[in-house]
Amino acid sequence: MTQQRRILADIATRRLAMQLTALLVGCCVQPIATASAAVAGGAQLSVIYQEVRNASVPSAAATLHRLAMRERSMIAGACGAGGTGEGAGGGAGGGADNVQILQELGRPERWVRLEWTCEALNLEATPAGGPDELHALEALQVAPVQILRHHELPGVTGAQRAAWPDPGRAGTVYEVTHVDIGPGPGVSLADVDDAIRDYISAARTARGNLRAEAWRLNGRANHSTLLLVWTTRADRARFAAGTDTERFRGKIAAGLGAPYDDRLYHRVD
Repeated sequence: MTQQRRILADIATRRLAMQLTALLVGCCVQPIATASAAVAGGAQLSVIYQEVRNASVPSAAATLHRLAMRERSMIAGACGAGGTGEGAGGGAGGGADNVQILQELGRPERWVRLEWTCEALNLEATPAGGPDELHALEALQVAPVQILRHHELPGVTGAQRAAWPDPGRAGTVYEVTHVDIGPGPGVSLADVDDAIRDYISAARTARGNLRAEAWRLNGRANHSTLLLVWTTRADRARFAAGTDTERFRGKIAAGLGAPYDDRLYHRVD
């Protein structure tokens, strides 16, 4: 990489970091100050939200595909073929899965990029992709990029996770949920963690579930991201309407600091 490209990459990375800081400050003015450096030796997950203009969806898809190819190579080089340093049975389950591109159902202009890495790869200091892709995406977007860095929530990690489904599997639905617990007295974080563990355990035994994970936002113990994968949308709808989901939503309702953010996607990379 030339000196000029390194400078451009650094500028792009700093800009994205500033946008994330603004996002987190805005959504939680009185953060609950506990937890969180990544668990030593554990996997990390970045959830990167991007929204582009409707007319720019084809261009965004092509750019995100190029970005994913570049990032897979970078992550594999730093963390090994599995991406997270855990081997094929954990983490991303293989180099082809350490970066995934998801497109929201019914909202094709909204995307999520999932990146699994090992702790050895310092994401805060490492540009995600190259400046060409980053600048191309920036020109297409209608809202600031949101980058959420996570570590694994203890009790729902490691070998308990199933292998990722085939990327080309028709009908597979990804469910990405962000849970924000406010600083008020509505519910304790310990209660929320227990509720999340119970919910993920129930999801893993539900009909049609292919994978279920829970992640904790670095530096924000009151923010979690839940990632569930379903064979079909009907399987997800059945679980969403069931008693396990109703019980989970009821346990955390009093503590929510922001609306329960639950979105459905299909994988396109």
